[in-house]
Amino acid sequence: MVLDSTFFLEKVYVTKNNLISSFFNFEAKIIKFDTRKIFKTMPKKRKEDSPIIQKADSIFKQVEALVNAIPEEDDFLQSQAGLMMSDSMMICSKLAGESSVGLYSIRMQNAAIIRQCAMDLYVFVGGLRYHEGFTSNDYVELIRKEIEEFRLLFIDWVASFDKSDYLWDEWELFNPPGAIRPSDDDYNDPINWGDFDFEN
Repeated sequence: MVLDSTFFLEKVYVTKNNLISSFFNFEAKIIKFDTRKIFKTMPKKRKEDSPIIQKADSIFKQVEALVNAIPEEDDFLQSQAGLMMSDSMMICSKLAGESSVGLYSIRMQNAAIIRQCAMDLYVFVGGLRYHEGFTSNDYVELIRKEIEEFRLLFIDWVASFDKSDYLWDEWELFNPPGAIRPSDDDYNDPINWGDFDFEN
């Protein structure tokens, strides 16, 4: 028998968070959020021509609709709602920030955060199906379909990053293929300390 890893993660997640929610009686407060306020600072042409931006906005709106359908008296579902809103907002904000970023390492770092949020959101949404208080299963399939479409756009988006525009990542996690490690001399302080009089 082949187990679906996503199914397994969802079951573990729901079980764990049922315990956490019951213990702390946690209730998330959903903050009203408008993606237009994030994307409005981007050039108009960039917004209109970016399928990944449009898809992120669509995902956020679907998540917001799902959250609005969750019973307010259900502490666990409200806690899940907060996590889902947080992930969908983070995806939008990181994509919006792309309008002012050029360095490969920074763009890859943002991409990694977006990827993690999208993966978490996929699991959070799917996990709702196993909670007896949740009845809006149509949202689950719809949002998961949107995330899968987002994933394909994400692949093309990352492939478009300019690999020649980079500074060496000393953590060596987000260096582009073919990046050249700087020599030790490149790290020497270029300041001529003899130009400063520290005695006066």
